[in-house]
Amino acid sequence: MAPVTHGGGILRRLGRDIRGVAAVEFAFIAPVLIVMYFAIAEFTQAMIVKRRVSHVASTIGDLTARTTQVATSDTTDIFTVAQAIMTPFPTGALKMRITSITANASNVAKVDWSDGSNWSGAAVGSTVTVPAGVITANQSVIRAEVQYAAIIEAALNDKSQHLVVSDSAALMADLDNLQELPGRVQMICLD
Repeated sequence: MAPVTHGGGILRRLGRDIRGVAAVEFAFIAPVLIVMYFAIAEFTQAMIVKRRVSHVASTIGDLTARTTQVATSDTTDIFTVAQAIMTPFPTGALKMRITSITANASNVAKVDWSDGSNWSGAAVGSTVTVPAGVITANQSVIRAEVQYAAIIEAALNDKSQHLVVSDSAALMADLDNLQELPGRVQMICLD
């Protein structure tokens, strides 16, 4: 007569059975790996954008400093070159400003002229702060400033005529400001 096992054999057999362990482990690890993959891709894109923005600032400053007199058409061309450097990233949120600064005999730095793209130029004649050692008395320097998209602008990408609204009732209550928006503006309501 065979001994009675009360199901202990089934549990022992399941405990020794390793078929499917890899699938279970993969099910635990796969979401983490997928998130890491996309995070690395986004981080890489951010590093490329940061490098391009730095290159834009360097280029517009260099191109401006190479000329003895700068006309408005020159700065327009310089800003066009800068936008080409940012390709393939959207340039709608790219803000650039070139400023010529001269230090007088008292070593007070003032703006000679300034021009910007998507950013107003600095006020001519205004006093500006320049880091120590960058400029001496009776010398001039070109300051190139570049700002690129805030997070929401980057998320909207080419939808620069869209307005993101979290409270549509409050927006509708302020119809005067709605009428002042230029062109066709589409609303993206989050509520």
